[in-house]
Amino acid sequence: MKEPIQNLPVSQSDIYINGWRGSDILNGNANNNQLFGFDGHDVLVGGTGNDILTGGAGIDSYHFSLGDGIDTIIEEDYSKEASHIVFDDVVSDKIGQVIFNGNDLVIHYGDDDKIILKSYLNNSNNAKLSIGFADDSVWYHEDLMSKVVFVGGDTHDVITGTLDNHLNIIKGLSGNDTLRGNLHAINHIYGGHGSDTIYGGSNHDIIHGGDDNDTLHGNGGNDMLHGNLGNDFLYGGEGNDILEGDAGHDTLYGDEGDDILIGGDGNDWLEGGAGADTLIGGLGDDTYIVDEFDTYLEEGKDLEGGYDTIHIASDFDLSSNNFEAATLLGDGDFSVIGDEFDNIITANGGNNHLTGGLGNDTIHGNAGDDMIYGNEGNDTLDGGDGDDYLDGGTGIDEMIGGNGNDYYILDNEFDTVIEHFAADSGTDTLEQHIDRSFYNFDEFGNPIKTGSYHQLFDNVENLILKSTAKTAFGNDLDNIITLNNKDNFVNALAGNDTIIYQKGGGRDTILSNDSLESKDTLAIHGYDLSEAMFVRVTNTASNHDMLQIRFKGTNDQITLIDYFAEQVDGFDNRMDEITFTKGGNTTTLSQSEFEAKIFAQANNHAPWVNKHPRPIKGEIDKALSITFDKDTIKDVDAYDSELSYRLTLASTGADGQYEPLPDWLSFDPSTLTLTGTPPKEAAGNLQFILWGEDSFNHSAGTYVNLSIAGATVDKPTETSPLAPVAIGDTIKDTQGNDTLRGTTADNTFVYTKGIDTIIDKGGNDTLVFGNGITFNQVGSTLLMSGNDLILRVNGSTTNQVTLKDFFGSADSVIETIKFETGGQIDYKRIYELFGKEVPTKSDESALPPAVSPDVHDNAPLTISKDNHIIADARANKLYGTDGHDQLQGLAGADTLDGKAGHDILIGGSGNDRLIGGSGNDLYYFTKGFGKDTIVNTGGGYDNIYFDGISFNQVGRGLTKMNNDLILKVSGSTDELTIKDFFTGGDNADINISFADGGSISATELLGLFKSSKTATHTDIDGFNKALDVSLALMEEFKTLTTESGTTII
Repeated sequence: MKEPIQNLPVSQSDIYINGWRGSDILNGNANNNQLFGFDGHDVLVGGTGNDILTGGAGIDSYHFSLGDGIDTIIEEDYSKEASHIVFDDVVSDKIGQVIFNGNDLVIHYGDDDKIILKSYLNNSNNAKLSIGFADDSVWYHEDLMSKVVFVGGDTHDVITGTLDNHLNIIKGLSGNDTLRGNLHAINHIYGGHGSDTIYGGSNHDIIHGGDDNDTLHGNGGNDMLHGNLGNDFLYGGEGNDILEGDAGHDTLYGDEGDDILIGGDGNDWLEGGAGADTLIGGLGDDTYIVDEFDTYLEEGKDLEGGYDTIHIASDFDLSSNNFEAATLLGDGDFSVIGDEFDNIITANGGNNHLTGGLGNDTIHGNAGDDMIYGNEGNDTLDGGDGDDYLDGGTGIDEMIGGNGNDYYILDNEFDTVIEHFAADSGTDTLEQHIDRSFYNFDEFGNPIKTGSYHQLFDNVENLILKSTAKTAFGNDLDNIITLNNKDNFVNALAGNDTIIYQKGGGRDTILSNDSLESKDTLAIHGYDLSEAMFVRVTNTASNHDMLQIRFKGTNDQITLIDYFAEQVDGFDNRMDEITFTKGGNTTTLSQSEFEAKIFAQANNHAPWVNKHPRPIKGEIDKALSITFDKDTIKDVDAYDSELSYRLTLASTGADGQYEPLPDWLSFDPSTLTLTGTPPKEAAGNLQFILWGEDSFNHSAGTYVNLSIAGATVDKPTETSPLAPVAIGDTIKDTQGNDTLRGTTADNTFVYTKGIDTIIDKGGNDTLVFGNGITFNQVGSTLLMSGNDLILRVNGSTTNQVTLKDFFGSADSVIETIKFETGGQIDYKRIYELFGKEVPTKSDESALPPAVSPDVHDNAPLTISKDNHIIADARANKLYGTDGHDQLQGLAGADTLDGKAGHDILIGGSGNDRLIGGSGNDLYYFTKGFGKDTIVNTGGGYDNIYFDGISFNQVGRGLTKMNNDLILKVSGSTDELTIKDFFTGGDNADINISFADGGSISATELLGLFKSSKTATHTDIDGFNKALDVSLALMEEFKTLTTESGTTII
């Protein structure tokens, strides 16, 4: 048969339908047919069912309609001859996915229909396929490839994008897939579920890892890599790539090119590699590896964005960004500064300067000679190799030196130094600023000092005492111990030790108990041998047989305790060598040489007063400098031609010792010069004793008197640069320094600012304070100068108004003082407060009524915060506020209640009741104050201050009455009762001090009467600090009361 078979009929049961050598038209039925066209230009119509259509040789056409099912086309080679797919009732925009499934191309259309082009991937180069649609549109091979997607299945697929000239879209779906993009074309690759490994090509690819832990390689081109979910590894490769980790703990490495790395959520690792990269961490604990070309940004605000670490080869300040940890790269010398969080700082191999911040920091020095400062917080410092400097700062710190010659700063007695390596790994030094007491604990777990001290840390060779440290113990190594200017106690323990004493070091005690084989050296710096005396001190109350080294003309002294004790089991207390170094010259004495110089004290003579210094005069705020004569005190002994001088107050403290100079004075014993600038509170007379002491601690002293004149107070000068403004009977100031003159009419004066003077001539007048001035700002400071009344705003001498002759003439009275902000006071109240008789006026009936009850006689006088409130001669009740007040009674039997704040209560004459309230209060008592009672509730560091009454006057009159303590002043009827003192607690929370020296604590008073009670506070330092503050506050109030001719209310 040479003619084609036209519409070859088939039965409903046929499955196999074959053409022949001509151009056949083969139609399938509803079964799953197999149609074979063989040679010729055939037309194959499978119809419904899942058909297999084999065209054979020739230009074949395959027809499909909706509902045809899943059909398969088999062509030997799509590039050899044209093939046509024809959709009879499907338009082009109804085509679904076009995917590669393995080597097969699958075209989806309709709901469940698809065409499978078998092995199309292997036979499609330059394919001549066309696809026609019912809308007359046609797709060719290039169009088809632009829509194709490579799709995996549920297994672990290996898929490679093979479209060199088209976009390769690859979807791995489920399974742990290996997906490779086309080397030349652009790839869009999606891993889907599973832990996938994905490679881009050389073009600009977009890669998404999907779920689980994926590995993404961008390779060449400017790629975009998204980790999506899971802990992903993203490797940019060549090109300017964008890497986004998204969720999970991701690792991002940019490699070459100017990359952008975005960590997203999770604890991410970001390293840009070569190029100028941008690193953005996001939330989570991120780690950045950056170089000098990179830009880095941690978006989370401090710990809100996680605990982030940067690795960098440059100086870095953690306080200026949102990183919490820094690691230095390379071997350069860099600086790192911490912030307020708990930082981790790690050095590189260089000589770094590392400083922690306010948190509990961990700092690693590594190799190099590093300077490490912990700053605040409880820090851990690890120097690593190299000669490191470690200073923990405040807090309880742990310092670890490592190899090298390390230097430690210890400023907290609970600081710890750890040297893991033996002595041959370096020579280490501890600079100790505080004694390291040894503690036990009571039954409640509270630490208790035992009186013992810790020895020098293991494997540390040298110890230097600084600041307040007074006690030094060595260890078993050969120690060098350098002392400070405190009165030190030293026990170097075993080893060949050297103890360095420096001029001005005070009076030190050394115990040198060591084996006879050891060689201990005392090195004295700043003195030469000619200035030293070696004295054996025996028959002391302590039963110690000592060697003392004293220095002429100074208070310095070294005591070698038990030096002459007998040897025991090969141990003695002898020093083997003493050296003197001064001016670059060193003199060395062996044990036998310095023992030969020991001096006998039997023929020593005590010093004596040769002349008495003249009285000294000084003035407030003016510097004084007085030098005493060298021969004021003399000694006949030649070795005491230069005595040791000191200057003390002539008064003694509670311990019986002469008190030191006030802080504003300084005495130089080497030049006998007294210098200082007297402050305001120093006005009056001071008495000192100038002491001269010989080498055997015998002294003579003479009195020195100093009188300090008080400073004068300048009165403000009235000026009138501008004329006040008068509108009718209202006269307003100009805010300058004005004089406001009234008439016989009823005038209203308005004050706003400056130094004003009001001169009135009669009438019922009113003074109004404007400009926002309140009653409280003026009412707390009323002053009388002669017959004038002065009103000050906040106590200021540059903002005040003077009412001339207010107390001298009825016509000069301003009847009412008002405030625009509210409140007023009338002249009668002011007269009564100053104890003045109210003047009678001819038109008395026309005077304004009394003021409202909030400021009338029936109300307590409470003014404002930080006030000085003074009563009149009647029995008053004065109340403080929440500020620091001074309440002062006068002649009446007053009740003074300080309320809150640090208050000063001055009862005055009369039998007063004083209530301190909360805060650190001061009860002031002097001669003639009568019989006052203190109710000391409310807690705080409270003080009683006797001025003009001595310790002895009160100490003889201590009486217990029920639970009250009565302090009687001998030689008078004055007495002070402290209510419920013997109940303890806050009632006993009080310290008694005297202006002329001495004090009594509550603990001493309770012990004197054998009471088992205790006060709330027992630390004397707290009471002394509170007393200093109160006296200073009292001086501030005093400045308002010492102006010539004035009285303050």
